[in-house]
Amino acid sequence: MTETAEHDPLAVQLRLAVGRLYRTFRRGGDVTLTTSQQLLLMAIERSGPLRLVDLAHQQGLPPSNLTRIVDWLAARDLIVREACPGDRRSVIVSASSTGRQVVHRVVREKAEHLGARIDALPPDQQRAIRAALPVLEKLLPD
Repeated sequence: MTETAEHDPLAVQLRLAVGRLYRTFRRGGDVTLTTSQQLLLMAIERSGPLRLVDLAHQQGLPPSNLTRIVDWLAARDLIVREACPGDRRSVIVSASSTGRQVVHRVVREKAEHLGARIDALPPDQQRAIRAALPVLEKLLPD
């Protein structure tokens, strides 16, 4: 059996487990925001002020989808739009005070929910998760 064939079942099992974890924990948070809206607001808050074109590239979103979500977030005062200095055609977005509060609340609630699940595990399984984190992070793209 080749090395690739040996790892395929592990890759499939890991992908399924990560997918299920993602779906489980993306549901939490602010129920007034869709997952796409939450993720975009979190990206804007994390990245600081940035041009819409840079945000679209960072998030891999088509401009029309990005514009629709940004319009929705701006209409609810979760983000602030400003003209880009030196380029009147570009727009810079940043999280508003309300947007930052929403992000911090969502992150806290999701961390508490996951923390409670981890706390329910036996200590040896908690240690296994802790030990696996550095290896899992190496799987992430740079």
